[in-house]
Amino acid sequence: MSHFLLAKSQKFSYISYIMDEKFYRKEKPLWRRPESWFKKLISNNFFKFVLLPLFIMLFFFFISDKGPLKRIQLENERKILEEKVKQAKAEQERLKNQLKLLETDNFYIEKAAREKHNMAKEGETVYKLKKNQ
Repeated sequence: MSHFLLAKSQKFSYISYIMDEKFYRKEKPLWRRPESWFKKLISNNFFKFVLLPLFIMLFFFFISDKGPLKRIQLENERKILEEKVKQAKAEQERLKNQLKLLETDNFYIEKAAREKHNMAKEGETVYKLKKNQ
């Protein structure tokens, strides 16, 4: 009852003091305190249970040794190597045919001797032409 005996100005300040004490908090509640964006992100359940596992899966999906990017790279290497094998087999087949011709065909032997070793039969004249560039 003592607050009724105070002067009007004192009474008003006293009432505002009581109101401040009872109805207004001195500290912000925990949920209103400013936090870093990282703490907010980590405390978010959506991040914990959806985004974080998704990021981890994407990381292993694209970066790991068994991921699709590595598989695509290995598939491209396999195609290149298959093409080289195909070319080597074609070259091997061509050389086998050439060897067979050299073993059996006299005309082919003479042709190879003329072209590669500049040989000629007796009585033949060899003419060399200059290539103009």
